[in-house]
Amino acid sequence: MAGRRICAGYYRRYDGKVVYVISTATDADTGEETVIWTSYPFADVPRYCTSSKKSFCAFVEVDGERKAKYKRLMNMKISEVAIERLEDEGFRGPVRKNQTRQMDEAYDSRDYQQSLTYHAYAKSSVRTTASTGTNTASA
Repeated sequence: MAGRRICAGYYRRYDGKVVYVISTATDADTGEETVIWTSYPFADVPRYCTSSKKSFCAFVEVDGERKAKYKRLMNMKISEVAIERLEDEGFRGPVRKNQTRQMDEAYDSRDYQQSLTYHAYAKSSVRTTASTGTNTASA
């Protein structure tokens, strides 16, 4: 789990508690990554907590079932009021990456061989290979 990417957003803990991950930071002494989070709903007086990334990404056993300690909630959006409060506290608000991906022209111009069955595909491959004079069979 060391390679798991932790993004700002809402996460549900294995016991049902919802938390908001603000950011990650690196411990200056140990170099260990740390997750900075706060409980949800947001309290009047903010209380920030930290967990090591290793602990945050760990698995726990609940009623004999192995579960992720924290699971990302993709359908929850942070409110503008909450973003303003985080920024007032000195934290950066969530960053949305609105990129329109353009396909590479070389990739777009490829022709893909299509057949209804694998047998028809294999027959046409053999014909194509025979007409070009290449031998794909290994000796």
